[in-house]
Amino acid sequence: MALLDNAWYVNAMMGTANGSWTTANSTITMLTSPPAGWTNNSQTVWDITLGLAIGTVSSWSGTTLTLTGNATHNSSGSTDQLGFSGYYSVTPWVTLGGPYTCGALIRQAAAGLAVGNERVFVCYNSTAGAGVSGVSEPTWVITRGGLVTDGTVKWAEATGIAALNGDVTNTPTWTQYRTLGATATLGQVIQNNAKTLLLLCTVGGTMAALGSEPSWSAYTATGATTNDGTTPAVWVTLGAYNKYSIWNSPHARLTNCLTATWAAAGNSVFVSGIHGETQATAITIAGAGTRAAPINIYSVKNTPGSVPPGPTDEMAGATISTTGANSITATGIYYVYGVIFNASTSGTLYPHLFLNSTWQTFEACSLTKSSTSASNYWLALSYYNPGKTTLINTTINPGNVGDIARLGGNFVWKNTPNAIGGTIPALLFNSFGSGFGFINGVDLSGLGSNTFYGLGQYAPSYALTVLDCKTSAGMVFAQSGDLLLDVIRSDSSGTNYQQQRYWYQGTLIPETTIVRKGGAQVTGTGISWNIATTANSQWLFPFESPLIAIQNSSTSPMTATIYGIWKTAALPNNDQIWVEAEYLGNGSYPLGSFATSTKANNLASGSPVSADTSAWGAGAAAYQTSHAYGAFTGVILAGNASPQQLWFMASHSGTGTSGGSSTIFNGQADGAQVTDNSGANHIVWQAMTRFALTTASFTPALAGQVNIKVKAALATTTFYVDPQPVL
Repeated sequence: MALLDNAWYVNAMMGTANGSWTTANSTITMLTSPPAGWTNNSQTVWDITLGLAIGTVSSWSGTTLTLTGNATHNSSGSTDQLGFSGYYSVTPWVTLGGPYTCGALIRQAAAGLAVGNERVFVCYNSTAGAGVSGVSEPTWVITRGGLVTDGTVKWAEATGIAALNGDVTNTPTWTQYRTLGATATLGQVIQNNAKTLLLLCTVGGTMAALGSEPSWSAYTATGATTNDGTTPAVWVTLGAYNKYSIWNSPHARLTNCLTATWAAAGNSVFVSGIHGETQATAITIAGAGTRAAPINIYSVKNTPGSVPPGPTDEMAGATISTTGANSITATGIYYVYGVIFNASTSGTLYPHLFLNSTWQTFEACSLTKSSTSASNYWLALSYYNPGKTTLINTTINPGNVGDIARLGGNFVWKNTPNAIGGTIPALLFNSFGSGFGFINGVDLSGLGSNTFYGLGQYAPSYALTVLDCKTSAGMVFAQSGDLLLDVIRSDSSGTNYQQQRYWYQGTLIPETTIVRKGGAQVTGTGISWNIATTANSQWLFPFESPLIAIQNSSTSPMTATIYGIWKTAALPNNDQIWVEAEYLGNGSYPLGSFATSTKANNLASGSPVSADTSAWGAGAAAYQTSHAYGAFTGVILAGNASPQQLWFMASHSGTGTSGGSSTIFNGQADGAQVTDNSGANHIVWQAMTRFALTTASFTPALAGQVNIKVKAALATTTFYVDPQPVL
């Protein structure tokens, strides 16, 4: 039978002490010396009552505690309780210690205890309180439930167990435990069915038949033993069910708690919000969680309102750190709330912080690289796997302007204010491997004028979407090259029409000046799409716009038309830009059918698309007479009132000053050029050419949404299209 506990406890902080201080970065006179076995590791000092971090321990010698601090507190000079209940507050083993009573807790005290071997042990004999420890520290058995004889005392490993941390809610009763199987396992702590006693298994064996709970009446005294079953299992009475309080027997490290035979799939792990765990070697955080039953890790108040901690007891702040050139790797399947990960204080690693599993969620966490050495992938997210990593209200904090975070697999980042801290990188993300990323409701403005997404290995196989995020005015969304990035309704100002796409074959950005009258609008703002192809676009591999969905209730023959305009005299060909409509063409099942306006196949030649006379320029500036346009790069609205035409500067001379009349534009055809003014300062204007992209006729067999895309294949060319299709 497996061990059964539904919750575990982790808290590495020092024992509580008292002191007074008046300034930041000060020396505090403590009422106690450091607890035995304590090492500094730059632990944070807290005011337990206020939950206020007042500094970091620089040194603690005798009763003198020196802080490197960030908060001035207690200017009155009175005595306050400083914090740090947890593993180091557990009484350490001492020579000839005791006498101990069954249920007493101690921890190892050996100097140089190996990192990861920190354990708490419970006394399971000495009913009368006469047991005394030996003259030398025993060799501790650090496997779960391991038994140790020490002088006239016997100890059982009991680290992190719910019952010994005051949590009887997550401690099974005899019947609940027996229901799982017939065998009791060494080290298990249960309650009797009446929930009055705590019982420790010190001999594994076959339990009594289900429904045949032993009579504990003769064994209520602390230290009494009870045989259970025929083999039998042996239980030792530790005492009353409410004997212990939170953090009485915590793990010193989260990694210890997630080792095999401790936290199991579906368990909760409660970590004190003032927990500080540091080591000078790499940390791997693994675990036995599954996608159906992840391990849930919560950073909680050091003094929660209840045990186990409840919904109001969450408190971000627990830290897991490495020093030197040592990484942190998270490979388990779990949910993590409120943990701060600080990876590496020096060196360049690939990566420093590695999130790699089939399923992980981090909420209210911080992912930080302390090293200031540049790393071209300091943070790996959903890396090398087909799984999913989700960040919720979780910040990322590089340590060098050259640091880059890499994306792979499936990645979600959402609901995060002030999302980027630390040293702002020149390039935030690139990708490695296939997958899909989705960033939603994240404040990315801290990136400033730097680049959001850039080139990476195998980048064309990674798709990244940014939706409803705050950006900065100067942010560069993407480098050119092998990219697949959609930026939707994300901006540095109060707009709600942003639709951007950055692909290997081209880019698409919104346009509010070259706009079709009566065309697409978002809350009163007319828009078009500026599609600019790269040299990589061709008919077989064109640039594709985002999908445009239009509801359709008709099953009559129809076409789909998208209107466009460009700065070229001739009409584009139908293999240079075209439209494709997907509709429900079969009445028996919703199988998509397609209609297009392009050529028949790759061997066919293209032909000009249809001309159009729609009025454009709803957002363009009106033509001005006697105006120095210079090297003007925009467009003007000029010519006959109907049809309205847009004009751009084809060339100019000198100051490029316009003449005295707009009549020069009257009656001109699309693509026509007119000379404005004479002499050394004239302008040559050219009318933009309007066109219509209309599919072949199609007949939906089922009413429903028609999905439309614009495709562009003419390399290194700019088109403007109205994203409001007409059926």
